Amino acid sequence: LLAVAYLARRGYRAPITGILLILCASSTAAMPFLHGLTLICALAISTLARSPMMPILTLILMETDGVGAAHMGSAAGLFFSAAEIGGFGGPFVLGLLRDVTGGLGSGFLLISGAAALLILLIPFIRENASVDRVPKISV
Repeated sequence: LLAVAYLARRGYRAPITGILLILCASSTAAMPFLHGLTLICALAISTLARSPMMPILTLILMETDGVGAAHMGSAAGLFFSAAEIGGFGGPFVLGLLRDVTGGLGSGFLLISGAAALLILLIPFIRENASVDRVPKISV
């Protein structure tokens, strides 16, 4: 996780987001088929990949052209409103799929498919990789 934070501060947010989405999609897709220790490992990988996602996406939002400090409050409000739709809709859809299919496997595959589709949006993230985002401390 420290490597993710280090690279995210240096303009590699888009590739990191892509790698994290691949890890999320693959580990979540594997969960219905695993048991025991392998299931715990897949769950740990999924959790470790999802944890830095929101801070990195918030940083990408901050540096999006037209947002900046003046509009960050409104942009973050819209961003988190959209995230809360998923926060409500995800468990609702998982429960619905469980009721229809009799298991959670289809729900896990749907979530991993959504993460895989988000990977297609990575090329549209524009970053200025030449800018070192680490503040310089002068003594």
